[in-house]
Amino acid sequence: MPAVTRFALAFGVAVSLAAGTSAASHGSSSTSAPGAPAQGGATQNPRSAQIDLIRVDVSARDAAGQPVADLRPSELRVREDGVEQSIQTFAFIPSANGTGAYYVVGYPMTSPGGSRGFHRIDVTTTRPGVVIVARSGYDLGQDVAAGAFPETTPGLVAPVARTTPAPHYTSDAMRAKIQGVVVIEAVVGTDGAVTGARVLTSLDAQYGLDQEALRAARAWTFTPGTLDGRVVPVIVRLDMAFRLH
Repeated sequence: MPAVTRFALAFGVAVSLAAGTSAASHGSSSTSAPGAPAQGGATQNPRSAQIDLIRVDVSARDAAGQPVADLRPSELRVREDGVEQSIQTFAFIPSANGTGAYYVVGYPMTSPGGSRGFHRIDVTTTRPGVVIVARSGYDLGQDVAAGAFPETTPGLVAPVARTTPAPHYTSDAMRAKIQGVVVIEAVVGTDGAVTGARVLTSLDAQYGLDQEALRAARAWTFTPGTLDGRVVPVIVRLDMAFRLH
């Protein structure tokens, strides 16, 4: 059955707090400079500076499987399609019991506006004995969270899960003794239903557990999130756990 529901900054990509987030991991944040008076007292149109960021959730664990909470940006190496990236944003996201803690690492999009198709991401660390787990990449052709807000948006009241159907454990996966967690990025719409979902961290694409986790996530319902008193779509992060007993 599903383990802890984690509402977090979507692994995804560049968050635009004013205009929402673009999902499969691409988005834009814009800042506008005030219009400056032109000659003759006219006002120029504001100009926008756009910055596209890729943001990636990164789990770091020691040899005993315990979360490592003191990594520094200088100890991480991020490559996209084999090209090393410059880390621009870095944050540690703790969890209530410590087991689900992770980092959010952001770097500028390699090509402004991005190119369609799959982009591979590799995250490594220079610290000995630390194991890094991160999403293998992102696909700009997928856009499940366009216009939705990450839960960390200032002033946002996060959705609250109401019904949480458990994913089906396929017989083939049970025979193969596959256990673990599928991490899902989902968008909770303004009616509390899940309007889009995709796998962030895969457990099993061969025997169907990834698909069963997606199917279950799409059936979850929530009390919708609000921002400044209005109902808005929100990106949430769900853990679907598969355990053999």
